[in-house]
Amino acid sequence: KRRMPRGLAGWRGPAAPDSAAIELVFTRGGLLSVTGTCNRYTADYELSDGSLDIREVNGTKLACPADRMGYDDALVSILGRTAMGAIDDGQLVLLSADGERLARFAAETPGSNEP
Repeated sequence: KRRMPRGLAGWRGPAAPDSAAIELVFTRGGLLSVTGTCNRYTADYELSDGSLDIREVNGTKLACPADRMGYDDALVSILGRTAMGAIDDGQLVLLSADGERLARFAAETPGSNEP
């Protein structure tokens, strides 16, 4: 079983670095905030009729170990390929335009810091 960062239930990317955590926050105002394993990212998004349009992802450019940089690069690539979002068994599933499952994110209870 590949190591997954806290919050990420599965994806088509590299194995996670030790003690990694990923967080996606979608605000009602159409802003996506992402905490990667090294950097933080933001993007505007629009959700309409099952379509999830994540616009240009911008982020910090901290110098981090290569494994964390590679992981964050893969995360940004997946966000850029996302065309649809769905909730499956309580998890957010990001899908490409052709329906390929790109990533699954597990929800956390507000105030919880447990994996």
